[in-house]
Amino acid sequence: MNEQSVLYGIGLGPGAADLITLRAMKILQEEVDVIVAPRTEKNNSSLVLNILKKAQSQLQMQSKVRALEVEILELVFPMKEQQHELLNQAWDDAFEKIKSRLDNGLNVAFITEGDPSIYSTFSYILDRVKKRMPNQRVEIVPAVTSFLAASAILNQTLIEGEERLCVLPAHYGVEVLPSLLENFDTIVLTKVFKVLGELCASLEKQKMLDKAVYVLKATMDGEKICRDLRELNFEEEKKNYFSMVIIFVRKRKGILSGERE
Repeated sequence: MNEQSVLYGIGLGPGAADLITLRAMKILQEEVDVIVAPRTEKNNSSLVLNILKKAQSQLQMQSKVRALEVEILELVFPMKEQQHELLNQAWDDAFEKIKSRLDNGLNVAFITEGDPSIYSTFSYILDRVKKRMPNQRVEIVPAVTSFLAASAILNQTLIEGEERLCVLPAHYGVEVLPSLLENFDTIVLTKVFKVLGELCASLEKQKMLDKAVYVLKATMDGEKICRDLRELNFEEEKKNYFSMVIIFVRKRKGILSGERE
C-alpha cells in the first residue's frame, strides 16, 4: 500500500448533470488518476459514467473545466441478489483492481449514482479496503439522493418535526408494509419495478394507495410522475429499474407546530 494515495467514493447525484456538486467535480478534475465506474452485466456502458460525461461536456462548452485526462476503469457488477458467491467474487475482483492502482500511488475515484453511502456498490469496496488496507486514506463525497430529488420534483417535503422517515428497497418492504405504515410517516420504497403490482395490492388493502406517488428516473431523461398508481401498467414498468414509490402517511405532521397533539 502507498499511504499517499487516496480512494474517493464520489456520488454524482440522481442523474441531472447540474446536480453534481462542485466538490465532486473539483476532485475528479484535479485530484484523481483513475475513475472507477460500475456497470451491470445488462448495460454496455456505465450509467454513472454517462452522467459524468454529460456534465463534463456541458461544462467544457462553458469553458469551466478541462477534459478529463485519467484512466477510466469500468467494472461489471452482477445483479444477482441471492448468488452470494458470485457477488463476493465480483466485489473481490473489483477490490484487487482498485488496490493495485492505490498501491502504485494513484488516486482512485469510485463514482456512484446518488450518494455513495446509501445502497451503493461502493460500500462493498469500502468494507474490503477497511479490512485489508486498514491504513488506506479514504474520502467520501456526498451527493443528492434519488429520493431527495423525487421529493423536490414533487414539490413535497418528506418529513418535519417529530415525523419518521423510512427508506427501503421495495422487495424487502412489501411484506413488512403494515408495520412500516404503523411506524413511519413517510416511506420511500426504491427499485419497485419488480414488485409494483404486489405493492399496489398491499397498499389498496391497507387503504393507503391514494397516499402513494410513483416516480421514475427523477431528474433524468424519461422522468415520470404518477399520482394514481392504478393507472400504471405493471408489466411495462417492470423494465424500469430507477423507479420508486413514496408513501405520505404523515400522521405526526403538525405536532411540533402545535397543530396536532
